[in-house]
Amino acid sequence: MEAVLGDEIRELGYELLSHKLTPQQELDRINRTSVTIETNSRQQEMLEAEATHLIAHGEFIQNKVKAARELGRYIRGDDLLAYVKDFLDRSYPGTRLLAANGNPMEMRLELSTEGRVHFNEFLQANRLFGKSAILSTSPPSLLFDNKLGKTKGGVEKVTQDHPLVRFVAEKLKAAGSGP
Repeated sequence: MEAVLGDEIRELGYELLSHKLTPQQELDRINRTSVTIETNSRQQEMLEAEATHLIAHGEFIQNKVKAARELGRYIRGDDLLAYVKDFLDRSYPGTRLLAANGNPMEMRLELSTEGRVHFNEFLQANRLFGKSAILSTSPPSLLFDNKLGKTKGGVEKVTQDHPLVRFVAEKLKAAGSGP
């Protein structure tokens, strides 16, 4: 913050001492610098407040993971598949999840037009483009498996933090029937 303030003050001082500005331009420049400094100060305060919340949120998640491990509870791939399939069947008629490659956890997703539009809006709003190829012209198969790791080409792993699962959770929450 001091570096930004110093730069602003230094620039202002240079411009004022150069005597190249009219008195009105000097006042305008002083006012702009004042507004810039105030804006930077407010943004810094907001970032510091948000950082506190993010740290608390991170600790909360770590505690939840630790508790789940201690209790031996995990979200499995079939849980994720059922969660997504039930939601899509109810909310987006015409959407199909079809078995792919003989693996009961590997599916091909054919979203309805409305589902594609809503999922696209979700990806945009949450800056998640590039995190899923579901909307691509040749979408991959989806492997519902809540374990980290690589998959073979043409397969996208759906874990609990995958954009599709996040989309379902957000829609259910907005409808008042989710977590």
